[in-house]
This record gives sequence, C-alpha cells and structure tokens, in this order.
Amino acid sequence: MRFSRRGIAGQRDAGTKIVSVMTNTETRQPAKPGTPKSGVPKPVVPPITALLGVVLYDGRCGFCSRWVKHWAETLAHRGFQIASLDEPWVAERLKMPQEELFTDIRLLAAHGRLISGADVYLYVMRRIWWAWPIYAVFRLPGFNWLFRAGYRWFARNRYCVSRACKL
Repeated sequence: MRFSRRGIAGQRDAGTKIVSVMTNTETRQPAKPGTPKSGVPKPVVPPITALLGVVLYDGRCGFCSRWVKHWAETLAHRGFQIASLDEPWVAERLKMPQEELFTDIRLLAAHGRLISGADVYLYVMRRIWWAWPIYAVFRLPGFNWLFRAGYRWFARNRYCVSRACKL
C-alpha cells in the first residue's frame, strides 16, 4: 500500500513511502469485534508524519546547539529527528574522519542518502509549507550560488560567531 503526505497514492512525489500494513489475518489473531463479516479487516492508517531523516548538527558549536533546540519542534512535526554529530552511532554509520565529519551540517535521509551543507537546508525547507517559497528562491541559479557561498562562510566561521554571541 502506498501512502504519501497527500493521501493514498498513485501520486508519486518525494514524500511517497512504501508502508507494510499488518492486518489481523497476517498476525493470525482472531478478528476483533469491529471486523466486517467478510473477514477482511479495515486497513491500518500510518501516522501522517513518517520519518524523513535525521538532521545531524555540530554539538560542539554553541550557535548550532542553541538554534537546533529552537527548531526541534518544527522539524519533528515535519518528520525529522535531530542528533549531534558527536554521538557515537553517527561516526560509525557515516564512516568519515572526524575532521571531515564536523565540517558541515548533515542529514541522513530515511532512504539512506547522506545530504551535506547548504543542501540540508534546501531539503528541509522544501518540506515545510511556509519555507517552500524561500526554497524556491534559493534554487534559482544566482540565488543558489549566493546561498551556498553564505552557508560556506558561516560554516567556516561558526565557532567565532558562537564566541561573539557568547553562545
């Protein structure tokens, strides 16, 4: 059975997930009182927000740590979990040298793809309805270059920004 954010689908979009739905007949349990006489149970509908990925931030950066707490609820409502890059499972899963691991924000998407840097922000903005217009602007050629350059500058200087803001 295919589900997407828009509903049960023949609609294909980036949010489409294949969901295995377990029914009473698959678990070999007796039918519940609400089961129709045909013996076919009603389908179980999965939660609206499925896990889209895990946003991995630099837990040693004061700015990053403070802002991730601010955005945690918004991200959770959109299907994203949050974890620090210095958690042991992250290095084991990503198999990157420590100095490379902490250069960028990263997103481990549910389908296994690793997204890094400015692309993480674009990936997340595309999935938040009120941030979608910002995503659309920063996908345009000149603006995309500006967004990536701004991200690169901030990523290189985030520890200085944290000290200046006393975070």
